[in-house]
Amino acid sequence: MLTECPQIAPFIRPFMGSEEFLNATERWCLWLVDAPPALIREYQPVKDRIKAVQKDRSESNRPETRKLANTPALFGEIRQPKTSYLLIPKVSS
Repeated sequence: MLTECPQIAPFIRPFMGSEEFLNATERWCLWLVDAPPALIREYQPVKDRIKAVQKDRSESNRPETRKLANTPALFGEIRQPKTSYLLIPKVSS
């Protein structure tokens, strides 16, 4: 995605949970909370990803997830702290 849309780089962030932390694996996400709508509209790979999220959410059996289809560019629950934090894994595999 970065090859096709280098301007989206500030909105690609590491995604780290217990499993990623413990196994030293890398995962990334589109963090579009503060992304300008014009930037999102300009890049087809970003629009395609948002459309796929909207489709998956709208087809869910869970009513809460179907409601989230209205905001496919955002995470359903935003828990990302705005300050530094300490990651303490709850479970390991």
